[in-house]
Amino acid sequence: LTYLILLTAGRALVNVLRAIAFWQSETCIDFRLHTTEQQFIQFIGNDEGCWSTVGKDDTLGRQVVSIGKGCEHGFSMNSHDTIVMPPLGSTRTLSHQNFSSISTSKLAVTTLQISRRELNTYQLPYDVGSVMHYTPKEFSSYKKIPALTTVDPYLQQTMGQLEGPSFLDVMLLNLHYNCTDRCPRSPTCQNGGFVDSRDCSRCKCPSGYGGALCDTVQTSFTKHCGGELFAHEAVRRFDITIKQIGKKKTKQCFYHLKAPEGKRVLVNIIRVQGRCIEGCWEDGVEFKMTLDPRPGSIPINLRLKLKGVFIFGHTSVITDVGTSVFISKG
Repeated sequence: LTYLILLTAGRALVNVLRAIAFWQSETCIDFRLHTTEQQFIQFIGNDEGCWSTVGKDDTLGRQVVSIGKGCEHGFSMNSHDTIVMPPLGSTRTLSHQNFSSISTSKLAVTTLQISRRELNTYQLPYDVGSVMHYTPKEFSSYKKIPALTTVDPYLQQTMGQLEGPSFLDVMLLNLHYNCTDRCPRSPTCQNGGFVDSRDCSRCKCPSGYGGALCDTVQTSFTKHCGGELFAHEAVRRFDITIKQIGKKKTKQCFYHLKAPEGKRVLVNIIRVQGRCIEGCWEDGVEFKMTLDPRPGSIPINLRLKLKGVFIFGHTSVITDVGTSVFISKG
């Protein structure tokens, strides 16, 4: 894919280049600067809004991506916003998730009908945690009343995360561009992972999973947290604390809670401390509560005010991000 950037030096330019580098490293898509090609992506900054057409348009010579005022924030693990990513994702065929043809299974949308010919989900599950997903109150006429409501109330705050593209966002583009075809001999990926077309000996893994085959716990920011925890009959208290000192950095601890064969994990959340932001991606604790490990986790922080008992399957994945959480486990 060729591109032309009509942006002055500054934050917008830096983050466009970061977004391009991200998609190039996470997929088999190769980007190069435009020379004489008839079709190319053109980034502009003199229009209003953050927008682009969805997917490649063969009727256009150039496909415009607008990075208007306020859209210059971009993806990085330390950024507050991820606004550059959605327009660039749209050019590569990511649709906003709440327009997905199967959204009614996860999200209550009022009388929205889209032809199935216009969407191809590649049989992937609906992703409430997609970077392409609007926030609950986006387009709402009332500040306190959400326009979008999840069928599962625990997923309500998953919408609108701005940390970056989700695992399913990346997987969708890899499927669309047949990236795995680059690897005639690919590893057997576990836990919903798929082969990395940039390194055919490894897999790309859902959050919470790591290793070459996605068969281990994802590496935490320090060796002093994360790993496997085994639940027993006796209830035990487990405290996780992540402190931010000086310049803010992304700090994540990943745990797999496991129960004996034939048993399930019971978790009693006592208290969660941290900052409350839309999408709950900056501070909080997240749980994966479904058998399919690919979709995003259920975030729990002060905004949800959730306490009490949660019952999981044989194995549960916990991600703790820059905060404090106090859990009783049994």
